[in-house]
Amino acid sequence: MSVCIIQHVAFETAGCLQPLLQARGMQVKLVHPYAGDPLPDTACQHIVLMGGPMSVHDVQQHPWLTAEKAWLRRQLDAGSKVLGVCLGAQLLAEALGGEVIAGNCREIGWFPVQRVTTDARWMAVMPDTFTAFHWHGETFTLPAGAQWLLRSEAYAHQAFAWRHQVLALQCHLEVDDAAIARLCQQCADELDDSRWVQSADRMTGTAHVAAARQVLEGMVACWLKA
Repeated sequence: MSVCIIQHVAFETAGCLQPLLQARGMQVKLVHPYAGDPLPDTACQHIVLMGGPMSVHDVQQHPWLTAEKAWLRRQLDAGSKVLGVCLGAQLLAEALGGEVIAGNCREIGWFPVQRVTTDARWMAVMPDTFTAFHWHGETFTLPAGAQWLLRSEAYAHQAFAWRHQVLALQCHLEVDDAAIARLCQQCADELDDSRWVQSADRMTGTAHVAAARQVLEGMVACWLKA
């Protein structure tokens, strides 16, 4: 099996997702469209869309987004399995007919999420409540036919599945302290001390990283088997 990982900025990598997929015997191809890498011209078995500080609407500032959106729609039509994280989840929501809109606040840091679904497949791999990492100020409406998986107090739509192809995670389960430190450095202007924004010190050195990774492993396994 193979997986194409689309990275949208240099400082937001796939984190623990890449070794997790490689441990399952998957061949990984990294693509950086923001740096001019061409997108695969054939259907991919599996795709991972990572995050980024831009909005799905920022096509004038980032012209490569237009090509990626059209490519993603073709890949979905061809039956590719796609996992999206943060910006990647928003791209999936838009591609499937949802709307990406501004949120009521920024949600940055480690905050609890609650399971919404009663589907036995997902219940087996997700606790009722666990703590996930967040860094976003936009949200999305659920596409038609999507299965709502997770919510938080600040943002209702934290994850959804669609058919047997798509897993979209607004929250981050793939990060470690180094990844969080990069985000804090590159996006420091967003740390505004508002209600749902934690300080850099509070975000690192926690016990949440290992627990989030364990949940991610279960969710990825469910997505791959669907």
